[in-house]
Amino acid sequence: MTLTSKVGDCVGGAIEKIEDRAASLPDEIDAARKTLSDLGGRARETVRRHPGLAVVGAFAIGYAIAKVARHT
Repeated sequence: MTLTSKVGDCVGGAIEKIEDRAASLPDEIDAARKTLSDLGGRARETVRRHPGLAVVGAFAIGYAIAKVARHT
């Protein structure tokens, strides 16, 4: 087996893997979109049920980010 054929085999195998991965991407993107949509819906429902907790949580997260940003 020559070096050229070895390289050709490696490249061919890599191309097949890339093609397989690219073929599965639309399904994975749809699944991620559905998951994010579900999380967004759950977050909105939680804010509707507990608006005070949402405000306090947002303040706490903002405060933590500000502290971290100040020290960097």
